[in-house]
Amino acid sequence: MAYNNNIPQPSTNLSQSQADLLANFTALDSSYGTAGDHVAFSVTTDAGKHKKSTYVEQTPPISTSANEMVVYSAANAAVSDLYVRRENDGTTLNITNNTLAATSGAGTTVDGLQFRAGQSGFINGSATKAIAFGTAFPNGFVSAVATIDTATPILLQITTASTAGFSVVKQTTSGSQSFYWIAIGY
Repeated sequence: MAYNNNIPQPSTNLSQSQADLLANFTALDSSYGTAGDHVAFSVTTDAGKHKKSTYVEQTPPISTSANEMVVYSAANAAVSDLYVRRENDGTTLNITNNTLAATSGAGTTVDGLQFRAGQSGFINGSATKAIAFGTAFPNGFVSAVATIDTATPILLQITTASTAGFSVVKQTTSGSQSFYWIAIGY
């Protein structure tokens, strides 16, 4: 039976509505528990607690008042992402799209820290390689790391770093080694 919000009627005795009320409790237990996001009320351990959260896509922006924050789902390039909106219609943060994009090698964490990553290489005879980010960091450069892709240990050094890129210098000019890099900024 589906939940019936029209019971009990004002003119009906509770004893007459007992079967309907029990059916409502069963419907609620099923929709919140078995078929829903919560542990069923009929389960003695963790009854009513969340086992997952399901969000239906909303049309942003979602408004917030003082002393409240909202979590909601919205479409982001045809994919559902989860967002947090701070109080008083404050900053909206995408809290699920915070991984490096495979195509651009760029990403942003929930707190606004940004990443750039990629693979490059040295041409034989060259000891320096300039890396230009596809998208510059808008406010500042924090750090970068480069790792050589060879079994032979070769020291790499990050130099001339900026919001737009950096240079990698290796200790030797011999060989055409490739390397992986990641940079952090904001």
